[in-house]
Amino acid sequence: MGIGNAVVTMLAGLILLASAPAQAQGNGMAAEVTDRATLKAFVEKARGYLSDMATVRDIAQMGHDFRVDGPWNAGDMFLITMTRNGEVLTHGEDPTADAKDLVDVRDEQGKAVVREILAAADQGGGFVDYRWKDTDRTAYATPYTSKVSNWPLVVVGGFAQDLSSVPAEVTALPRPKVTAAEVRDRETLRAFVDEAAKTWQEAGADEIANVQRAFRVEGGDWKAGEVYIFVVSTDGYTIYHAGFPL
Repeated sequence: MGIGNAVVTMLAGLILLASAPAQAQGNGMAAEVTDRATLKAFVEKARGYLSDMATVRDIAQMGHDFRVDGPWNAGDMFLITMTRNGEVLTHGEDPTADAKDLVDVRDEQGKAVVREILAAADQGGGFVDYRWKDTDRTAYATPYTSKVSNWPLVVVGGFAQDLSSVPAEVTALPRPKVTAAEVRDRETLRAFVDEAAKTWQEAGADEIANVQRAFRVEGGDWKAGEVYIFVVSTDGYTIYHAGFPL
């Protein structure tokens, strides 16, 4: 199932998602990571924080917390959440990496580092050594399950490889009854947003990243000029924005 229950409005391409009060923010220790033991402790604490999230607002708050300097982000130490097939949900350092498929990413020595990260998570958690910028590095990955979507996911710390060259490839979605370019009035806007809400809600863990990529394609079915999709909680927290990375 997808994230949350969409409520269609007549604001240009807006989907509102129901939510309840956020969980209290956890206390991470990104700045204190100095070795494998503290890296594991940091990521496992993040796992607990993520596993306790019960509302859409919690997810939106997490997206903010993971990207600002603080307990979850310090220098090269930040967190990445991804699906179990390697598609990024939230990248703590580079929002342009959100929704990218990293499964084939390799390090400087050709190691399939993301595949090893996913394998470590499949084993219940583990370290992955890799090489980047002529430096030996270590990542730690562990699995968790989202209470909001019931998806099995992965959280990773210590993986600081540059992902700007990874393409955001899109598998075409079914054409909506009204495309973004065909929105002319309130009626067509409502039909367009209804289609987007249905597509978002029905996306599973293996599909949501592609939906996000498809919604960002300029001139595609889901984005044309000022008509595009963004998703917020009912109390104003942005979950996703097709106009620009968060």
